[in-house]
Amino acid sequence: MGDLPDYRVNKSKAFGHTAVDYAGPISIIPYRWYCMVVRAVHVELTTDLSTSSFPSAFKWFIARRSPISAVLYSDKAKNFVKAKNALSDIFTLTNSNEFLETFA
Repeated sequence: MGDLPDYRVNKSKAFGHTAVDYAGPISIIPYRWYCMVVRAVHVELTTDLSTSSFPSAFKWFIARRSPISAVLYSDKAKNFVKAKNALSDIFTLTNSNEFLETFA
């Protein structure tokens, strides 16, 4: 058996290392957030499996649990990859010189 990852044996904040996955299909699809440190579970409900539902659920998760401080793991489902790409595009836009010159 291999060694446990550092985040499982070193002291850190709850939900500092977090995993996300859909638990479905059921009528209401919950996002389950797993704290990789203390194995706590946070369940966030969504109405569908669309890319647009993930940022909303993530926003609610952060509002309740504070920003995760280290890493967010996922199973790289299409909706998570698309959401990551959309958020990366927004981050790139808001940090561009053109945007900062226009809105700063």
